[in-house]
Amino acid sequence: MHMTATIIIVLLPSAIASAIALLIGYLHRKQMRQIELFRIDPKAGLLPRPSPPVAFIKRNWFHILYGGPVLSLVWLYSWHAPASFSTTIYIALNFATMTLIAAINFAAKFDERIFDLIMMDVKTSQTINLEIANALKALSERIKILELRLPTD
Repeated sequence: MHMTATIIIVLLPSAIASAIALLIGYLHRKQMRQIELFRIDPKAGLLPRPSPPVAFIKRNWFHILYGGPVLSLVWLYSWHAPASFSTTIYIALNFATMTLIAAINFAAKFDERIFDLIMMDVKTSQTINLEIANALKALSERIKILELRLPTD
């Protein structure tokens, strides 16, 4: 028995809804387990570690996104047909996409560096403020000692 387009159209929404319901249930159980772990050991934190696929995607998102247009251009190059206006537009859009992805990656790295520099500056400022507070405390104690030594008339 072959599946017709009508049967596929009828079954697809229920399959998608079922998959979404299963995913929501999984994420809810994962969140509940993390909350229970946090109650037992607060050092665990409320945010769980990312799963291995998510960690891989976060680590290599640039290569994954950049690979799409590159593979598309490789496929187009291997296609032995005369160049047309649509192929030229296709190549131009792929190069524009690759340029956009590279610019977004550069901006993300730049923002990350700026954030790291700001956090380093904040830590330095906190250290300086702590040292100034300690110096002022020592100075006020020294002034109190000197005031006690002053002769009173």
